[in-house]
Parts: sequence; structure tokens; C-alpha cells
Amino acid sequence: MSSIQNLLNPEARISSSCGSTERKWEGPISPESTSDTSTNAMAERSPPVSGKAQYSDHEPHPNCPDTLSCLPDTDGRPQHTLPVILRCAILGSVKKRLTIRDIYAAMEDKYAYFRNAGPTWKQSVRHHLSLNRLFERQPRPVTDPGFGSYWTVNLSAPPGTKRPRKRGRTSKAVSGPSQTDLAQSDQQKKRGRPRKPLSQRGTSAVPSTLSSPPPLVQGAISSMRTYDHDSEEHTERQGSSHDCNGSEDEYESEEDMVKPRNHDPSASGLDVLGIHEAASRLYTSDRGHRVYSMADKGVIDRMQMEMAGLRRQAADAISVSLRISDQLSEVQAEAARTKAALRATENLLEEEGRKRREIERVAGEENRLRRVAEETIFRLQNQMAYKQTRTIEPLHTSGPIAVTPDGSRIVTCLAEEALLTELSSGKLLCRFSCASESITTLCLSPSAAYLILFTTPPSLRLYDIPKVCSGQVVHPFRVIAHAHDAPVHVCTVDPTSSFLASGSADGIVKVWDISAGHVTHVFKGHGGVVSALKFNFPRDPSIASSTRTFQLVTASVDTRIRLFDLMATSRNDQEALWPIAVLDGHVSVPRGLDVTPDGKWLISGGRDSVVLLWDMSPSSRSTDGSVSKKGKGKTTVVAPILSKTVPIMESVEAVGFVHPELNDFTAKSPKLQFFTAGDKGVVRIWDLTQGSVIYSLGTNADFDIVAQEAERQIIDALYLPAVDAIVSAHADQNIFFHSLISRSLIRHMVGYNDEIVDAIFLSPPSSDPNQPNHSRSRDTQLALATNSSLIRIYSISNLDAQVLAGHSDIVLSLDQGLGGRIFASGSKDKSARVWAFAQQPNSNGWGCIAICEGHTESVGSIAMSRVYDDSDSHPRFVFTGSQDRTIKMWDLSELPLTFPGVDPAKCHSLATHKAHDKDINSLDIAPNDQFLASGSQDRTANIYEIFYMPSSGGKLPRGEIKRLGCCKGHKRGVWNVRFGKTERVLATGSSDKTVKLWNLENFTCVKTFEGHTNSVLRVGFINHGTHLVSSGSDGLVKLWNVKEETCVTTLDNHEDKVWALAISTDEATIVSGAADSVVTFWQDCTEEEEKEGEAKRADQVLREQDFMNYLAMHDYRRAIELALAMQQPGKLLALFKEIRSATMERGLQGDTPVSGKHALDEVLRTLSSPDLSVLVRYIRDWNTNAKTSGVAQSVLYTILRLRPAEEVLEAFDYSSPEETRHPIGTTSSLKDIIDGLIPYTQRHLARLDRLVQESFVVDYMLNEMDDGMFDGTGGEIMDVDDPR
Repeated sequence: MSSIQNLLNPEARISSSCGSTERKWEGPISPESTSDTSTNAMAERSPPVSGKAQYSDHEPHPNCPDTLSCLPDTDGRPQHTLPVILRCAILGSVKKRLTIRDIYAAMEDKYAYFRNAGPTWKQSVRHHLSLNRLFERQPRPVTDPGFGSYWTVNLSAPPGTKRPRKRGRTSKAVSGPSQTDLAQSDQQKKRGRPRKPLSQRGTSAVPSTLSSPPPLVQGAISSMRTYDHDSEEHTERQGSSHDCNGSEDEYESEEDMVKPRNHDPSASGLDVLGIHEAASRLYTSDRGHRVYSMADKGVIDRMQMEMAGLRRQAADAISVSLRISDQLSEVQAEAARTKAALRATENLLEEEGRKRREIERVAGEENRLRRVAEETIFRLQNQMAYKQTRTIEPLHTSGPIAVTPDGSRIVTCLAEEALLTELSSGKLLCRFSCASESITTLCLSPSAAYLILFTTPPSLRLYDIPKVCSGQVVHPFRVIAHAHDAPVHVCTVDPTSSFLASGSADGIVKVWDISAGHVTHVFKGHGGVVSALKFNFPRDPSIASSTRTFQLVTASVDTRIRLFDLMATSRNDQEALWPIAVLDGHVSVPRGLDVTPDGKWLISGGRDSVVLLWDMSPSSRSTDGSVSKKGKGKTTVVAPILSKTVPIMESVEAVGFVHPELNDFTAKSPKLQFFTAGDKGVVRIWDLTQGSVIYSLGTNADFDIVAQEAERQIIDALYLPAVDAIVSAHADQNIFFHSLISRSLIRHMVGYNDEIVDAIFLSPPSSDPNQPNHSRSRDTQLALATNSSLIRIYSISNLDAQVLAGHSDIVLSLDQGLGGRIFASGSKDKSARVWAFAQQPNSNGWGCIAICEGHTESVGSIAMSRVYDDSDSHPRFVFTGSQDRTIKMWDLSELPLTFPGVDPAKCHSLATHKAHDKDINSLDIAPNDQFLASGSQDRTANIYEIFYMPSSGGKLPRGEIKRLGCCKGHKRGVWNVRFGKTERVLATGSSDKTVKLWNLENFTCVKTFEGHTNSVLRVGFINHGTHLVSSGSDGLVKLWNVKEETCVTTLDNHEDKVWALAISTDEATIVSGAADSVVTFWQDCTEEEEKEGEAKRADQVLREQDFMNYLAMHDYRRAIELALAMQQPGKLLALFKEIRSATMERGLQGDTPVSGKHALDEVLRTLSSPDLSVLVRYIRDWNTNAKTSGVAQSVLYTILRLRPAEEVLEAFDYSSPEETRHPIGTTSSLKDIIDGLIPYTQRHLARLDRLVQESFVVDYMLNEMDDGMFDGTGGEIMDVDDPR
């Protein structure tokens, strides 16, 4: 068995064979065996000086050389072949394997030649690694990160270095041949008759052992070491020489020899030894006729002996190779089994790795889902969202009002616009725009179809009442400018809703045809401003008359009432423009007129405090019913007669008949009832027969007028027969609805709240005595403190209001106790009042049960006890803070929880404490009633401990407060303080625009919230103390995340300082009130938005899937429409890009459509107008980018080619509700889009021109570099436009 050196280095095996030959030929050579010619030939073929001296420094060892250190260092090109160098580099590594980059590095470190040579040698390295069977490629394990596979040395590789190539034949096994295969190959190759041995041919036998080889053989062996290691052909020749197991002398003739494929005779053993040339020169076949000399014959004999020796050596080598082949076969089988086991192990490891990766993927997915769930929970808990649900806005500032006949809607004047409001819910239905002109008067048609407004300058505006109202702004369908020459103060519509009468300040009355919009009558002669108008149009069907009565009754400041006949013009009466009667009876301005339905009675009331009843029934009629004539066609009419005068004892602003179905108009002394409304703010119902008041509306304590309060006089009043109610508008912008059936107030609407100072939620007990208190609804009412001495109580369900009178000056602060069953108020009148709800059936709601008096300055802050139970029958205590810098504690233990209807009790003070150096702005009590906090203008917040002992066993209640600490840190005054609901913290809002959070353990600031641009006026905790809500002078309400110390949401609906901030019990509603007289309800919509977001995401996914399905089905119409509906121009761009690229790859043909696809052309040709306008806007945006400009120009070109310009213009003039589904930021006209397309298009065209010019330069340079090499070869030549 050969050594490992022979397996690794086949060249060394040849060298060792030659070495053994040298050792066998150590004997002396006979002198006759040489000649001068052969000696000279030997000298010529002898190799240069051997390189063995270069190995003198290296000590040989077994299997040497096996590392690069075994090879000599040279400055020039290495003398060893690349396979030797590669084998030494790989075996010299630690793990007996290297990557291709590591092999390059090892060779460059060893030899300087490879560092300076070009990249060609690396290609040779890759060539040898790929083709030499000595080297094997080992894939990099999965657990070993990096780049490239490993290369190893196959120690059990069969003889030969060249891997067999597949040349269209069935590949044979790479493993070494067995003895049977070698025997079969020998039989196939040796087809000639074997030659006889030399002994049988009569030649003298050559001794098997000689002292030394001849010089010729010595030179041939030496010459085997000098060859080019970069030559692949030499490797193949060398492999072929090693694979040759026979000799030419064993066959009958050279022609009969079968040589291996790719056999090169020059590389055979005879050629190497220099024998082939001598044999061809000296030896011929038996058929030759040549005479040889004796010297030549000696040489031939000597060569024959040498050849015989070589044959024996070859036979020995073949036997050795056969044994080695058997051993290699066993080794290869073992290696195959090992490889199979290794592959099984690798497969097992790969399967385990796959399972591990799958487990890691599942774990990662679970972690991702867990993170998503945690983020969702965190978002639900921390990222709260609020939306505006409703508002309480100013409703009425001044001027008249109008109510629909069914009493469901009301029209009021607010500055320069009119508002239509639904009475049942208080919801604003629509606004009527007046083009910034002040409204002087208004009226509704009885059919509730039209609204008529007169503005200054005097113009008439007619509006249609919309059937579907959603808060929109309604514009007039007809505007008549300069309807009068002076301002119009009164107007009315006839019962048929056909005619309109208007009276101006210049004493002119005009009658208008509403449908036609022109004037039918003009009446002059009034002695001043027209103060009242009323149509007389009898509607009693029981009265049959051949004549039709249609009259207009007017009143003016000259105290006279005039009666005009509107039918005189149809009779061609010459006195049609003059009144048929003038009534004198008032001594002041008549302000109210009304006529009975049958037209027989007229009532008038004025500021002279009297009401006059006129009988309009007498007339000059003949027995046959004809009208008597006097003179030239003139009709003699008897004027109405004054029937009764009723003193009212107040200035009358409105008067009218009530209960027309109960009144007896036919009797000589009819039983008539009427109402009056005047400067006392009370509506009275009168019996006209007796001239006395039947009952009054609005005389309860809620409307008691104090000296400092604004006037409560009634400026307008209307009777609604359909609901049997009277509506009164007061000078303080309050509107009251009184029911004549129940004789009580059924609704109160506050027209204007002025500046809102504070707000709280109230939860009054149920009015049903059988219903327990714990079943009452929470936060059903809202109390507002405005810039007034009156407290407004609103019902949250329908915004019905109640006004509480009691304070004599402006109310500054409010606070509720016992869960909203009672509340307290502090005022500038230096007192505080406690209010409770009255549960009597006929009660008017809230009433004052106690008064706290003792401060010397205004009471600016108040706080009630927080601890309560539904079974409590008495409140505990209340704290008040004043501008006198003191805090007082008041005992409320003796007060009832309901309003008893008696005078309020006087509360006594339990303790008085000097708290701050400046005004006290805010007070708050901890949820457990143990601590009190106060904020002042002295920039500090003090913390007090509360000691309270209720009365028991005849002992009086006791109370005291003790200061625990002071929170200092604000740079300006503290406006508000609030305790945390779950933690011992305190929040303060200051004029330094910050909100600070204080730790009550050491009174230090732990967090500061900055974001407001002006003073922070109110703060509060929500969401279990995890969030803060604040309002400021900047008109904003902000929600803060306490943990993250960031602003979560900003709520904006105010234009002035937000003084009031109230939070409902369930923290789902936040109410903010500002100085702009607007109260906003903010509802928690976090869960709703989350559901909407999930629904939108699901819908988006479905739409995207539909889009992909449409693309797969080539349904471009639905795909484009869906992309436009989803507002995703990116998907449209990708679709057009794909079609354009496919068209460019396919090339232009004769029937190529404009866009590249016939289906797309059809879609763009028939696209709807809204979708086309949106698509053109997308094209404008795409055209701004050079990367997408090609697609934009292509689509635009297709649209302009397939559609006429008129359709494109109509697409931008088209307006319909469908456009709302394409919100694209700002609407733009076609001109704007064209202006945006032209500059970028010109820029892209200039860029393409530059590219074309540069391509000409590149083409010219390439032609010059080729130096005309390809001229005239038939290549394509670029066409260049002739500059001429």
C-alpha cells in the first residue's frame, strides 16, 4: 500500500519511481554502452540545476509537503504546480477546509508573485478546484454564517487528476476501477498478439539490477520536473501517462495497439525517456532494408534491456495500483457509507432546524399578537378620543320671533342671521344667511313654507323652509333690494300665505304677492312709523256672502288705526289707496292688533295701558244684500264702533284673542278672552266681558325681578291655537312657552347666556314619590353660572332651561354635592346659596334652601363635601373662598335635601382661616373629605387637613382645618386645583400656561404639562386618574396622558376663554363653557372610533382583494373605479405602468390601441365625469415627478385622443353628491390643472431633448473609439435630422 504522500501528490509518485530506478542503477556503467553522440544528447537533455537545495532549510516529515510552509519561498513565480499549492494551502488550515477567498489570501501571504499578478491566476485556481478530482466542494452549514462554500482535499481520490467530463455518454463512476474492470480493459486494449520475451527471440537477457541508470534515462527523469503548472493540457497528458498501464513492446505491432482517448505520444513513457525518438530513427520494421552499424546495434541492445527493465517496473506498478485500487474501493465504500450517514444526520439536523424555526416563528407570531393586544388595550385606556355631540349656542339676541303653527319649530334672530330650531330637542336645524345685514323684522307664512326677512338697508329676502335640515346654511331664493325707503319694523302674512304686508318707518305700507314677488298695494298717509299690521280675512264657512272681505288693519305712532280694503282695486274703486276707516281711541302707540276669525271684532292694545275692542260688523247693506251707492259709484261703509275699553295698568306690547273655539262671537255681548303682554314680563289672560284678569302666567318666584337685573319686559308675544300656548320673547333674550291648558310654563329657552363662568352636572331626584332615589338618572341637568345674577339650569335631553333668581350680583362659582342632588353657588354679593330640588308635583324645580353670609368680599370659589350615600338625608359641610383671602367652613347638617318652598335658612360658620396673601381662586375637597386644597393669585396652592364632627347627643357640630403644606412652583397665579380620584396627587392650572402635578406626600412637583398658549383656567381628572383634561384662555380643551406627560387630544370649538369645565360621573361626557356664550358637549368616542377603524380596515382589505381580482380578470373598468373610490392613486399608477411596460416590450404594431390595451381604451373613453376629473388631478400630480411623468403623459394623451374637449370640460363642471366620495384636498378647476401640467411637461420635454443630444455624442465617441472598425459591415446607423 502506498503512503499518504503518493495519494496526495501523484507527481511525487512518479518522482519516487524514478528515484527507485536511480537506486537500482547504482552500479557502474560499461564504457562501451556510451558514445560521444549519446553523451552529447544526454548533455543536451539534462535538466538545469535541481531545486533540492531550496529545501535545505525545511526538515522533511511524514506526508511532506502538506502545508505551505513545506514549500520554498520564492520571489518570482512558484516552481510548484497549482494543485500542489492548493493542496498544501487547504491541508495546512486548522479545519482542513478553506473558502475560495481564504485560499486566495493564503497564496498571497505565501508568494509575493500572486499579490502583484493580475486576476488571471485566480481564474486558474477556480479552474483547478472545479476540474481536479482531488478537491471537493463542501456546502457551508446552516449554523455557520458567512459567504461561500468550503473546499477540501479528497484523500481517497482515484489516480489521475482530471475529473471525467460528460460528452454525451453515460457517465461512469468516479471511484477507482476494480481488478475485474482493469482486466476487462486490458483485454479490450490488448487486442494484438503478445510479443515473445527477449529470451525467446535470441537476445541476451539484461540483468534486472544495474548499478546506475543510463544518462539518457537520468536526463529523461530530470526533465519530467520542468513543466508549466498553468497549462491544463499538461495535466491531461500527465493523467494520460499515469493511466497507461501497458507498453508498446508487449504487442505485435504499433499499429495494433489500442491507446487511451486523448493519448499524446509525446507524453508517453518512451517520449519522456527520450526513447521514442531514437527508436524511430534507428529502428524500422522487418520489412525495412537498412544496414546498421555496430555502434548502433549496441545502442539498440542497451535500449532493449532498459525497456525490459521498464516493463518489469510497469508490471510491478500495475500490481501495486491494483492493490491500491482495491483499498481505495473499500475506502470509497466506507466514505460513501459515512457520507450517507452524514447526509442523514444533516437531514435530521435540518429537520430539527426547520422545526426550531417554525417554533420560533409561532412564538414570534404569538409575541406580535400579544404586543398588538397590549397596544390596543393601551390605546383604549390611554388614547381617548372625544367628539362634539351637541352645543348650547346663542339663540336669540334681539328682534321678533316666529313659531310654526304646530309649535314644533321656532325662528329667532341672532345678530346677522336667522336660526331655525327644533323645540322638542333644542337642535339647530338650519341657518338663514342675510349677507352680513342686520335683521329688523321677520315672519313665517301660516303654511310654514316661507320665511320673510327684512334687513338694513331695507331689502326683502324670501326663503324656502327646507324639508330636510342638517344644520346647513339656507340662502334666499328671491331678494328685493330697496323694498322700502326706510327700515321696516313690522310685517305679517295673510292666512292664505299668498300676500305679505310690510310697514316702514316712513309711514308707508306695501302689500306684496309672495309667489310673484311684486307689490300689489301701496298705502300712504300714516303719521309716522307703522307699529302694527293685521289682515282681516274672514274664514267662517257658515257665513254666506256674495261679497268677499279682504282688509288690512294698520297702526302707527300717530295713535290711529286705519282700515284698508284690499278688494277695492278689483272693483275699480277710485278711493282704493285711501283707508276706508280711521279709528281714534289710543293716546299712545298701538303695539298689538288682532281680529276674530269671523272678522266681526277687532282688538287693539298700546303703550297707553289700555285695550280697545272694536265692533266691525255694522255696514250699509240693503235687504237684498247689495251694497248701497252714494254719489258716483262710491260705497258708503260704516266705520267700526268702539265697543269696550279695558284698562291693563301696564304698557301693552302684544295683544290677541285666545280660545277661539270657546268664544261666542255671534252674541250681542260675546264672551271673549284675550291675552296681554307688556313691560312687567307677565302674560295675563282677560275676560273681555267683565274686564278682569282670569289668571296670569309667569308670576312665580322664578321671575321675581330684582333692581340690579336687566329689564324683563316682553317685546313680542304669539298665540298658537294648535297647541293652545302663548310664546313670549323678553328683553333679556329669554323665550317662554306657556300652556293655557295647564296654566304653567312648559318650556324655557335661553336666547343668550353671555359669558359662561362655571358649569356643573346635576342629578335631581325623580319627581315620582314612589321611585327610590338610587334609581334616579345621573347627570340629567346642567347648571351654568353666567355673567348674570341668574343661574341657568338646562335639561340635557331637550335643552329646556330654568332660571334661578336669588343672588343680587353676578354668580362666580358653582359646586355640587351628594352626587348632584344639591348644589351651592357663590356670588359677588358676598354670599353663598345652597339649592335643592323640589319634588312637589306643581313645583318649578330648584329652590334656595340656605344662605351663607359672612365674607366681606366676593365669594369666588366654593367646594362641597364629597362623601355621600344615597340614603343620606342631610348634607355635611361646604367651604367658601373669598377675595378677602379667607376660607370659611359652613355646617349644612340641618338642611333638607329637597326644597320645602319656604324661605331659605341661615347657615353658621364652623371655622374661618386666613389662607393666602391674595384672592382665592379655587377650592377642592379630596374624595375622602380629609383634605382641602386652595389656589390663589399668590402663585401657591395650600393643602389643609379637615376635621369635622357632626352634631350628636345634643352637641353642636364642630369643624376645623389645619395647613399641612404648600405647593410652590408656578410663576403666576393659580386658577384651579383638583385632587386625584385614585392617587394622592393634586393638579393645578396657572396663568403661566402650565399644568402641574404635585405629590401630596412631600408637596413636590412630579410632572409639568406644557401646551396651552395662554392661562390654564380649569383642570380635572378622567379615566381613573390616568388622564388630565384642562381648558385655558386660548379657547382650547386639552387631554393629557399623565404617564407619558403628553397631550393626547385637543378639542377646539370655542373662540374665547374657556372658564367652565364639567365632567360627568361616568367620565363619558365633558362639558366646556366659554366667554363666547357657547357650551359644548364632548362625548367619549374611543370605542366607536376603534370599531370604525376596524370596519374601515376590513373594508379596505376587501376592496384591495377585489382590486387584485379585477386585475387578474382584466376588468380594468371596475379596477380603475375601485382605485378611485379607495383614493389610492398608487394602485392606478402601478396599473398604468404595467400596461405601458407590456406595450413597450411587445412593440408598436398597426392595430396597437392608444393606451396599449383595447379594454383600457374603452374604460377611459366611457369613464364617468366625476371619476374623470379625479383621474386628471392624479395625472397632474404624477406629472410632477420625472419617474412617473411618462405614465402621466401616456394616460393624458389617451384621454385627449379618445374624448372630445367638451366632455373634459363638462367633467369639471359636473357637481353631484358622488363627488363627496373623492375628497382630494382642495377643489381645482380645469384651468388650474392645465397650469400645473404645462410647466412640468415643458421641463420633461427639455430633459428628453438633452438626453437625445447626449446620445448623439456617445454614438460619435463610440465610432471614433472603434476607429471605423465596423464601417461598412451592415450595422445599423442612427438617423440624424438634417440641421438644414
